Amino acid sequence: MKRTLDDCYNERTTKTPRTEPNYQTMINDSTASIVGLLITRASAFENLNKFNDAIRDAHLVITQAPTQPQGYLLAGRLYSCQGRERLAYRILQKGLESNPDHGELQTMLTIAKERLERRIDFCSFLPAEVISAIWLYTGQNYIVEPMLVSKLWRTSIIQSTEPWQYIQSTEANMALANIMPTVGAKAQKLELAFNRHSCDYLPHGPCNMYLKCMIHGAFSNLKALHLNARMDANLLAAGLEQVKPTLMKLEVAYDMLLNEEARQENTILPLMRIMDICTNLTELKYVTHGSFGLPVRTKVEEPKSCALIRLDIFQHLVIDDEDYLSPEQLHSITVRCPKLRVITMRHFDFSYLDVLEGDCLLEHMYFINHDTDMPDNILLDYQQSGLRTLGIISNPFDLRDLWPFLNKHSETLQVLSFFLDRQHDFSGGRVLLPNVRELMMLQHAGIGGVNDREVASLVECCPSLETFSMLGGTLHETCLIALRESPKLQSLSLQATRIGGNSLRPLLKNPASMQLRHFRAYCLLVKELCLDSLTDIKTLEKIRLNCYVHGLDDPQRTKREYWEPFLEKLKSQDNQLKVVELDAIEFVDDQDMEALGGSKNLKQVVLQRLSNITDQGLRALVDFSPPTLKCVQVFDCMQITALAQEHARNMLWERNGHFNSSSLKPCTHK
Repeated sequence: MKRTLDDCYNERTTKTPRTEPNYQTMINDSTASIVGLLITRASAFENLNKFNDAIRDAHLVITQAPTQPQGYLLAGRLYSCQGRERLAYRILQKGLESNPDHGELQTMLTIAKERLERRIDFCSFLPAEVISAIWLYTGQNYIVEPMLVSKLWRTSIIQSTEPWQYIQSTEANMALANIMPTVGAKAQKLELAFNRHSCDYLPHGPCNMYLKCMIHGAFSNLKALHLNARMDANLLAAGLEQVKPTLMKLEVAYDMLLNEEARQENTILPLMRIMDICTNLTELKYVTHGSFGLPVRTKVEEPKSCALIRLDIFQHLVIDDEDYLSPEQLHSITVRCPKLRVITMRHFDFSYLDVLEGDCLLEHMYFINHDTDMPDNILLDYQQSGLRTLGIISNPFDLRDLWPFLNKHSETLQVLSFFLDRQHDFSGGRVLLPNVRELMMLQHAGIGGVNDREVASLVECCPSLETFSMLGGTLHETCLIALRESPKLQSLSLQATRIGGNSLRPLLKNPASMQLRHFRAYCLLVKELCLDSLTDIKTLEKIRLNCYVHGLDDPQRTKREYWEPFLEKLKSQDNQLKVVELDAIEFVDDQDMEALGGSKNLKQVVLQRLSNITDQGLRALVDFSPPTLKCVQVFDCMQITALAQEHARNMLWERNGHFNSSSLKPCTHK
């Protein structure tokens, strides 16, 4: 039977209608599931102490269900756990706008408000001087983080003066450059030390950011500037133009790997250009590689005079002697410094002495081997003229050629330091140096070098000698006798020095008549020191020992013959010894500490790199020592534990003394 069109239409109209799905219900159910999963994940993050991740999920809950209280409760609790009560209060208050009658939200809001009112911000209550001291001890490597806490803290830090008087910027705190326009006017000393690989010479490098602040007048009160990085020379010159009215001290140290490429990048500001700009400088230190930045022209037309009192010029890695400053180049520098009193240079040449004498009235001349040897805190005497200090330790020279110069300044010289490594006949020419109080001799170890008579003659020429130091070389009997006969000798220091005859007996022949107060022996054989005779010197106050046993000798026998009699005399005799420093002596053990503690007038003991000292030895030292012992210092004694150190600290604290310690951490290899 065929179906007609009407039959199909009637069948379609009479069929039961299909039910439509409820999409709103699906959305609500899915949202509830998502919210539940987010709350579960936030709780897991909270248990793992990942509060930032948990707070992020809490805000997602609020986004999914802004009218429900769960997200607000979760975020409020998390903020409170972090101590961020202000944020907790705000989020809970926002939750109450959608749920005004929710009891738990009201309770948490009340607690957050009470905590917020009870919270004390020390910036609001402490005096400004105390707050400034707090920011000072925070350190510039970490001071940026407190500035992000609140506007109040940021304002307090910026308005403080002490933290910004000395600004030291390195790779660890490059963010400081961003606030220099605000705090730069408080800086009196600025030090920029960046690794040469940090691209600090690029236009947007950290050094150049500081220089741009300097150009715009941010450092209006700057007195000292230390630069240990590459930077754009034109920017540096422009910056120096701005700070030159107040700048008194400048240090420019270029790295030792300067090359021709650095010259092409214009990262080297020449020394003469600095002197042209900063005529008010009193101290200038210029460290460079070879001849980079040093004057190439020897004649100066109408030189501009400057106020320099101290000038340090150090040349790294000079391969060719022609790269050293010539006398003409030195003259082009010093002729501009009529007030110069101190000069330090890398290389010594006799022709330098004539130039310096003709151009300046110097008090101190130093010719050194490394820029770290440059002396600090030099005292100047403007009421008296004349050379007081002459140090020549950069390269060896012939002492006979120096005697005429010493003769010329014999009445004013007080300190002499010489590097003598040449063997020659010492025949005449010497003069009396009546005011020399300090004499230091340097000689390469293992070189025969200077004859004994030369050193002894120097000692004999200094009747007022108080301090004698010998680094390397050999001290023979002639020199030891000369030192013994020095009536005013108070300090003797021997470092890596061989003793002729293997004994100091010629020096200590009559110890009771000596006036020696300080004795230092570094890297010497213990049997050469005659320590038992040292204790017979009634005026001796300080001993510093770093001694060892010869490889062919028996350590225990050496200790019995030379060390134990020394400690026994310290304990039994009446002496003035107040300070004992022991460093890296392999045979010193706990029993020696008990004997050392028996010294009657002991005030300070320093123990360093003593591998056999344990807790028992440290306890014996402080327990058996006299009440005069006020200071004990322990460095790198690996067997002394923190418990024994705390015992020593408490014992000394009861005597109004103090205890210091530090130790090296053992190396670990992966």
